[in-house]
Amino acid sequence: MSDDNGIPSAATLVSKVQELNRVIRGLEEDLASKLTERADGEATVRSQFAYRYRLARDEGLSVADSETRARAETVVLSNERDKADGAVTVILAKLEDRRGERHSLHRLIDLRAAMGA
Repeated sequence: MSDDNGIPSAATLVSKVQELNRVIRGLEEDLASKLTERADGEATVRSQFAYRYRLARDEGLSVADSETRARAETVVLSNERDKADGAVTVILAKLEDRRGERHSLHRLIDLRAAMGA
């Protein structure tokens, strides 16, 4: 419900804030998961790169050729890491939006309180 000036009732605003809090908590959990995936992906890429590089060097390839081969052999792992990095960016943007919405709702609650309703 809203009054004549279009501001929803305090109960409606509080309900919307509570719902946003649930959404934000879910996004924060998703973020933690994706950050772990990203860190694990980075560790896997580095580990495999070092292993592949060492194999190439042991075969007698030059430093540049060893790096090229190691990068080529670990490119799929790099793609997975980059996907996780992109997911982190998307979740951060969603979190920022939801927190902004929550802030706006708090401002409306303050306004409603100032109006004495």
